Amino acid sequence: MYYFLNENMQFAKSGIEGAEIQRLNLFNQHQIPAKIVTRVFAMNLHDVTADAKISDDHFVNLFDYFCGTTHVEKNVTTVDDVIAVGDDVTQKAEDNKITYFKNNKLYRIAYLRQGAENPREISNVQYFDATGRTTKMSWWNSRGFLCLNQYFDNAGNIFQEHYLDLEGNVKIEKLHYLNRANKEKFSYKLDDFEGVDYLFDGLHDLTRFFYDQLNKVDGGYNVFISDRTTETGWGLRHMETTAFKVLHLHNNHLADDKDIMHDRLNNFYASSLNNLDKWDGIIAPSSQQKKDVEARWGTKPPVFNIRVAFVKATDVEANKVPFAQRENNLVVHVARLAPEKQQDSSIKAFEKVLKVIPDAKLELWGYANGDVGDKMRALVKELHLEDSVLL
Repeated sequence: MYYFLNENMQFAKSGIEGAEIQRLNLFNQHQIPAKIVTRVFAMNLHDVTADAKISDDHFVNLFDYFCGTTHVEKNVTTVDDVIAVGDDVTQKAEDNKITYFKNNKLYRIAYLRQGAENPREISNVQYFDATGRTTKMSWWNSRGFLCLNQYFDNAGNIFQEHYLDLEGNVKIEKLHYLNRANKEKFSYKLDDFEGVDYLFDGLHDLTRFFYDQLNKVDGGYNVFISDRTTETGWGLRHMETTAFKVLHLHNNHLADDKDIMHDRLNNFYASSLNNLDKWDGIIAPSSQQKKDVEARWGTKPPVFNIRVAFVKATDVEANKVPFAQRENNLVVHVARLAPEKQQDSSIKAFEKVLKVIPDAKLELWGYANGDVGDKMRALVKELHLEDSVLL
């Protein structure tokens, strides 16, 4: 089995997720067993995978795995299924929530799932004690089952979370606590996993155990490709079972490439590149990067030159536009709007381009991280490039 390791999968995907999906489709086409693996909890995860045409057979999430909820048919649970309204309960509906009062005191708030076909589909319910303090929040998976209960302390902070199976049994416990430096930390407990309870010091530790469980199929020694190394690298490097572990470089491994032998490392890859003895292979997306990696670290582990993504020949032929019909003097920058993608450099450079090619256009395509999109639009306005640079 080939496992492609990621943190999460969302509707707005970066190039890494796009590359994983293309790779998965290629493996499926050649009937080579493969799965995309994620480790973050998300209640709409299977809506995302369905939208990306990824079957449940080719996808596994850490929380789904331990809660036994990978293969679940979609059902709709409504607010009427969850909250019984008696004679002493009144309700007030507004926007996407319904507030309930019992004997004129705040009792429950039900939040409806936005964008759902059924306008009364439940998303989560907030519970209150007699003083109006929040005590619990319950969440329903988009496939219709109760999946998470969160518990609050007197200060209104979450102190414990319970992740549930389809029968409502607690399978994963997450404890919030403050360490000696007064920083919030998390510990995890697996309840009755194969008859044993396990404790883990954080998500990385739980991730390691998860990967070891995945490695038990096909007699062990499966191939694990770390696509998001910052999040998945520690767990992979510390596995207790034997596997073939591959570090995938989706970007430049250096923060600067003026001196490939000594420049500081890209923060996303620093930890893994400083522990190369834990890896069995490295994937570099270009022949030049392969040479750069080998020049600095040698060929142990071996470095493979494999393209990050590809365009199917059928798509190229179907969308081929004659050169005579193509738009002249257009530059297209395709990437997430993020500091490391340096769209600001493209915009500043285009101010100079326009002095030589007045009718040139720059298009920036990609979803924005945080407020980066707003910053790029502000920069375009500051340089008076609104007619030439489009986001």
